Amino acid sequence: MAMQGKLLRLLESGEIRRVGGSSPIRVDVRIVAATNRRLWEEVAAGRFRDDLYHRLACFTVELPPLRERLEDLPLLVRELLRHVPPPAGRPAQRISRGALEVLKGYDYPGNVRELRNVLQVAAARTRDGRIGAAAVEAALGQRRRAAAAGGKRPLRPAGVSGATAEERLRVAEALARYGGHRRRAAEALGISERTLYRKLKRYGLS
Repeated sequence: MAMQGKLLRLLESGEIRRVGGSSPIRVDVRIVAATNRRLWEEVAAGRFRDDLYHRLACFTVELPPLRERLEDLPLLVRELLRHVPPPAGRPAQRISRGALEVLKGYDYPGNVRELRNVLQVAAARTRDGRIGAAAVEAALGQRRRAAAAGGKRPLRPAGVSGATAEERLRVAEALARYGGHRRRAAEALGISERTLYRKLKRYGLS
């Protein structure tokens, strides 16, 4: 709160005072502030000054969380993939439609930063530069397990039961582990290649 008071004085007076200094210094600045919290709730809770809030909130732009604007996901993915370096010696990254559908089934508590991290993990699991549904599902599986270990409710695709989600994740991880090689993935899962093919179609991982 003390720092908030200093910022408010700057905004009201247009002056600062250096540490150890005795004379005020005039400054001409414009403040652009960003937050991931609802400041009016922080004001109501007494954690943010009401007068500073009104000074800062002259013009506001609210950006909804990613889970509320999933229609932006394909455009965001394309832009983020431009900045995801491909593993050494591999082609530039592309993403399948199935992978995009898997991405739409997650609610991104970490917003765009988490989406970028998911794409980086999925890209590291590919061998041909094409990010498929299995690689994305495996990358998201790490986050679901971390959420469960942290006492949070696991985030699973909409309309998918716990047992089904677990099997889907096992299939996705096996396929990602063997670089999309279905015969080796089927052997690791202890099922036939035909059964694996049916599961891939069932879970939208083909």
